[in-house]
Amino acid sequence: MVDPARNMAKFYTMVISPSLFGDVALVRSWGRMAKRGAFRINLFGSHGEAEVARAKIVAQKLARGYRVGAMPARPRANVGIQLDLFT
Repeated sequence: MVDPARNMAKFYTMVISPSLFGDVALVRSWGRMAKRGAFRINLFGSHGEAEVARAKIVAQKLARGYRVGAMPARPRANVGIQLDLFT
């Protein structure tokens, strides 16, 4: 979310990737752009379960004003499926 009038520049990124233990990880990171931010890892039994959880989170973030798109000047990891949301 970027709103210069309110000095707001936030990001929210999600990656779905296999874990080392045979399940599927949904890795979420968020915070202010140009800052370290925070992250959370949720584990699921299947890729489909992770996709359902991701879709639910995307709907919530879009309702709060986030937009889907790649964050500028950010290297991409070559793991799983990555979705960048920013406001």
